[in-house]
Parts: sequence; C-alpha cells; structure tokens
Amino acid sequence: MSIYVNGSLVKWGKGHFDGAFPSGELKPTEQWVPDQEHNFIKWFYLQDGGGDEEFYYISIIVRDLKKSAPNAKNILWMEFIPNARLDKSRGADGNLLPCNEYNADYINELGFTKVYGVEPHSEAFEENYRNAIPVYPTVTGLIDVRNALTTNRNIQWIFPDKGAFARYKGQLPGVTEDDIIIIGKHRTDGSIDKTEIESGSPRPGYDLVIVDDLCSRGGTFYGAAQKLRAAGADGDIYLVISHLEPNVFSGHLIKDDSPIARIFVCTKSLGELLHSRITYLNPDYQKEAEIC
Repeated sequence: MSIYVNGSLVKWGKGHFDGAFPSGELKPTEQWVPDQEHNFIKWFYLQDGGGDEEFYYISIIVRDLKKSAPNAKNILWMEFIPNARLDKSRGADGNLLPCNEYNADYINELGFTKVYGVEPHSEAFEENYRNAIPVYPTVTGLIDVRNALTTNRNIQWIFPDKGAFARYKGQLPGVTEDDIIIIGKHRTDGSIDKTEIESGSPRPGYDLVIVDDLCSRGGTFYGAAQKLRAAGADGDIYLVISHLEPNVFSGHLIKDDSPIARIFVCTKSLGELLHSRITYLNPDYQKEAEIC
C-alpha cells in the first residue's frame, strides 16, 4: 500500500515506535503540506480481499485535512479500485454480493468532491461511488500496442464481452466486425470456470490481441489463447491488460510454453513486475484527467 497527499508519500507509525501515539495507535509520522483549496490523495491499494485497514488509513488522512484545511476540496484517485472484481460475485441465494457497495459507502462518507477510479471493472463503480470519474488508460494504450507490434501481419482484437468492445472500439479506427472476436467468461459463484468463443473466429495470417482490465494468475487468458489456437489462430497472441497482479508468476501465463507471446500492461497500479514477457506502456493518464 502507498498513499500520497499532494505528491508526498505518507509514512506511518504504529505501536510504541516511529513517533506513534503513546498508546500505540496508528498515526502519520510525516506531515504533508495541505492546500487550502484542493488536496489530492493518490491511493495505491494493494490488499484486495483483505485490506480493510487501508480504508482506515484514508479516513485518518481526510480527518487531518479537514482540520488543517476545512474549506478545501478533497479529491481521491484510486489506482486500483478496492475489491472491484467482486462486483460480479454472488452468494448462495444467487444475488450479487454488496461488497462494492460497502466499500463505496465508506468512501462516500468521507465527502470527496471527486473520486477517480482507474479502469473500473464494471459500471458498478459509477453506480456506487459518489462523484465517480472513471479513467481508462487502456483506451490510449491500445494505439501504443498497435504501434509497438513489429510485424507486417494484420491484427484481430479479442474482447471478453461486448461491453469491453464498445468501450475500446473508438480507439481502433478502421477495425471492422471481422477483426473482432468476443470470448465470453462463464462464472460459477463469481469465479470464472471456463471461456468460450461467442462470436468471430481467427483469420489466417493475423496476430491476435486480447484486451481486458485485470490479470491475476492468468488462467483465463491462458485458456482463451488455447481456444484461439484450437480454432485456427496461426499468428502471435498478445495480451493487453490494465492491472497486473504479482500472482501472474504463480500461473502458466508467462511460462516458456505459454501461447501468450507478450503482456502489455497499461498501469503500474499493482507495482512493476520484471519479466522478459511483460512490457509496461505507462501512459500519462493522470495528466489528461481533470483533477481539480
């Protein structure tokens, strides 16, 4: 976890050391400089599925900002939206679990004037977070990928669903329906158990680029690439992803026998992972957003 306030990294003390309170309570050990008009909090959330403590850290920062700059507008930037991928998880009764709503309720109570989320997993981000502004670096990253592929072959683009295609197709001028393949993800209890080609088919002589927002171990993409090979794909297969988790090292996606030739990553939201098959595009997407 890393949290920055107005560009300064917040450091913390906990227990009876590093300037913590005598009782051992958590507190920032280095004070940032508040702005009396706008304060920008940038949050790198790294404990998906168990990082409730990080919400407390954010609340401490907001509390101190409200004391030192009571009339300022506070803005939150989330490089990785907490528990975003759980927005499609269902309980035993078949209903969607409200984990995203709980997270959003907590953030909403802190009164941010704007809440930026980088590559939301679904429309649940805008539905649940107040003053939500989605940011999509992958939109511009696709053009960088197309320019980066040193090949004379044509490209087919692979999307996990029609919604993703609708989001990104405007950045791919000249792409026709024949250049698109939709691979559906089938879920059981919120977990992806299989992938199937729902529309389109690989064309001879084409490279293929799979586009999605999050990669963990990469089993879904490994399986999708195998399905594409079985369906006749004879070119290289690439993956463009927004967020790449360190868990990728425990899967098969970057092994020598993987059908994925290279992974292009559009953010460093979960750290920078070093591997010969991983390339970070890192576009300056924050600069393009209207921060204040």
